[in-house]
Amino acid sequence: MKALLRKMAAARRFDFDAERMVFAQALQRLLEPGSDLQGSKWIGTVHDLGFAKLRLEHFYRVLPWLWKKKEVIEEALYRRRLDLLNQELDLVFFDTTTTSRGRASGVGPSSARARTTGRTTCSSSSGS
Repeated sequence: MKALLRKMAAARRFDFDAERMVFAQALQRLLEPGSDLQGSKWIGTVHDLGFAKLRLEHFYRVLPWLWKKKEVIEEALYRRRLDLLNQELDLVFFDTTTTSRGRASGVGPSSARARTTGRTTCSSSSGS
């Protein structure tokens, strides 16, 4: 994703690191959701050398550009993973470490029934 954004941004000739700006916006929206103004203040609290030169106007400029490139980015990401989607499946591994077939004593529906046997149901009689 980083290489794709850098390549696309090079054609646009931003005067700031657009890839870092996109990353900063995504990170800010996930960790501290808010406006672009809040995001421009928030990036000052995050230690990333690429964020040091980013300003509020960069927030305003990168999102419309990113939106215009949405389909191009989606297509590139799809094509990058296309080989993974068209492979044959030869072997499947199952993680069975958390499954059990037997019932240990004191565990399961029968023991739960045993614990509830003998309980009586009381109706609320606070005013009677």
